[in-house]
Amino acid sequence: MDQHITKIKTTLDALKNLIDDIESDKQNENDQDFSLELGDLPYRVIHLNKNPYVNIIEQEEVHYEALQKENERLKARLSLIESGNDANVTMRIDEAVNNAHQVELLTQMVADYKSREEKILTSLKKTAFGFREACLLLTGYRVDALKDNIYRLSLEPSNSDERLFFDIKRDGRVVLLENDYSKRFSRHINTYLKNADSYPAFLAAIILESFESSNKAVNATQAIDMSMSMSTTIIPNYR
Repeated sequence: MDQHITKIKTTLDALKNLIDDIESDKQNENDQDFSLELGDLPYRVIHLNKNPYVNIIEQEEVHYEALQKENERLKARLSLIESGNDANVTMRIDEAVNNAHQVELLTQMVADYKSREEKILTSLKKTAFGFREACLLLTGYRVDALKDNIYRLSLEPSNSDERLFFDIKRDGRVVLLENDYSKRFSRHINTYLKNADSYPAFLAAIILESFESSNKAVNATQAIDMSMSMSTTIIPNYR
């Protein structure tokens, strides 16, 4: 508070000196005798409509009035401070400092929460990836969650057309969405969905059918390879 008062007093003294200098200059200008008889001058006097000297005087007067107002304002503020009635100003300063401190704390808290959120999201992504891989290894299906509770199941490996789509309702009901691929399993739909209402059995039946088809294809390929190998074997002639 003492430093604040000292600073204001110093500013007041500087303003007083500046005002005194301006008043002294104006007094000196008034004391000078600029009255000359026109006939006494050996040359013609031309008066400008906008005399630069007059403009300077007017600007100095405006500056002088502004300094007087600032001087009065600082005097009033100094009087309030010295009388102890400047509590509102001090309170506002304290509130501003506290608010700045609170903003800094909140900014740090937001940064901490964002850092935690990023860590949680990273952990969730890893968990989700691990869960999807576990589903693929244990069930044979890759599960992808689409919008509006729609789930896509595809066998691995498979092409883009060999996919099943399911709509899981909020009440827990599961609905198989019909497409060209699902129509291939009409027998399994009747047996496991319509009659038994068992989606796990339906999906397992498709897995077993795919497994059997793959084995048949492998066996057929092996048989063809063996047949071709036998047909190309050269039998030696012992005659």
